[in-house]
Amino acid sequence: MKYSWLYILPLLIYALLNNTVEAFSLVYYLLLVAAFFAFRLAKLRYPRNVYPWTARAAQLSFYATTIALLLRDRFFDALIVNGLLALTLLFVLLDLFLPKKEQSPS
Repeated sequence: MKYSWLYILPLLIYALLNNTVEAFSLVYYLLLVAAFFAFRLAKLRYPRNVYPWTARAAQLSFYATTIALLLRDRFFDALIVNGLLALTLLFVLLDLFLPKKEQSPS
């Protein structure tokens, strides 16, 4: 659970910025990039090239959320981004609380 904050903190930043900021400036974009890289670091909890489907789904939905949030000012509504955030949170919770399969020594 030591990497769980790398999942939760970026989602909180995304939700806060999506619901409070009307139009993004450079500072907000830099904060989004920092949160994106923090979420990417959450993959460190797994050995190299051994990612369960929940981690892959969480990463994929976070990528979609990032694109929707970055393009929110022109193409998307805040409600769509909130829906994607909820979907990402669902996959993150599944990844954190489903038991991991043990690796067989080979």
